[in-house]
Amino acid sequence: MDKYANKIIDMTGSDTLILKGTPAVLTPISKIIKTGLQVIPEGLPVEQALSEIVLYYNALYKITRWTEPNLVVELGVRRGVSSVAFLNAGAKKLVSFDPVDQTKENDAITVNMRKRWTFHKMTAEEGYESLSKDYPSIDLLYIDVSPHDYEQTQKFLNGYWAHNVKKNGHIVLDDASPRQQVPCGGGYGVLEAILEFIDGHEDKIDYAFSVFNIKSNGTAAIKLKQKL
Repeated sequence: MDKYANKIIDMTGSDTLILKGTPAVLTPISKIIKTGLQVIPEGLPVEQALSEIVLYYNALYKITRWTEPNLVVELGVRRGVSSVAFLNAGAKKLVSFDPVDQTKENDAITVNMRKRWTFHKMTAEEGYESLSKDYPSIDLLYIDVSPHDYEQTQKFLNGYWAHNVKKNGHIVLDDASPRQQVPCGGGYGVLEAILEFIDGHEDKIDYAFSVFNIKSNGTAAIKLKQKL
């Protein structure tokens, strides 16, 4: 078992894993897997946000509402459920990358939404290589790209789009529930990559958490206090 095995838990109900920071607003919670400073800024409505983050759409919608991003870069789209969450929550500009465009199947995507949305039919890797210079200051980076494993998550956190996230920006990842790791390649791939990233950049990270329940794949959020 990897070195993080004793820090990763499974839950049958909804819960929060605090990956960095022990903010008083979130206690008591059942498990805290990393300790640190109480770094969530005063006034940030995290308690309200986390009480509602139990499913995929609600998680992304709520995170977007309280981070108020100007620019969201979305890696992995499928039918656009996450895209609709970002746009409905008020993201001023959404830029998405996916090699397959299934968004035409989603009736929830309106004409007005598309005015704030740029879709690139290419992989996240291709997008970074050809277009990353066009988006040097990302407020919220969302990562939800197959196969959702350790190697891929590590690559995106350490070598690709994460370096374009601005100071006080957020990195949000899907499939961050402990129970979701086995279907996504076994072990604790996504969470292990996130924990390694936090360990290697603790001086640059404000806070990090993962929210999940038995019905969801889990959503993790990392706030950077400075660029990587």
